[in-house]
Amino acid sequence: MLAIFSRRVLPGFTLSLGTSLLFVCLILLLPLSALVMQLSQMSWAQYWDVVTTPQVVTAYKVTLLAAFVASIFNGVFGLLMAWILTRYRFPGRTLLDALMDLPFALPTAVAGLTLASLFSVNGFLRAVSRAV
Repeated sequence: MLAIFSRRVLPGFTLSLGTSLLFVCLILLLPLSALVMQLSQMSWAQYWDVVTTPQVVTAYKVTLLAAFVASIFNGVFGLLMAWILTRYRFPGRTLLDALMDLPFALPTAVAGLTLASLFSVNGFLRAVSRAV
């Protein structure tokens, strides 16, 4: 009879996975449930009126246009950088490769908060522009 050994590669994996899934579910499900509760109090006509207001339609257009432009730019730039990093050896190549991986390591929320603090009324860039 074969003995089955359970060798854990990552000790504590189940606990860390469970904790991570709990926080992700809380972060996603709490706002989503609040949205569903707000929507359940509206009729379809009220919902359609809210969704089709000029400000919301403009927000849709800006979001889709920004996503389209970012996709095209990132596709072209990413293909070019992948080609250069794969084909050529040059000084600073590892630094450039590390900079290309930075968006994967930096959470989007941190980048958003940083940009918001830079461009806010009391932000760093506002103080610099006043000094100039």
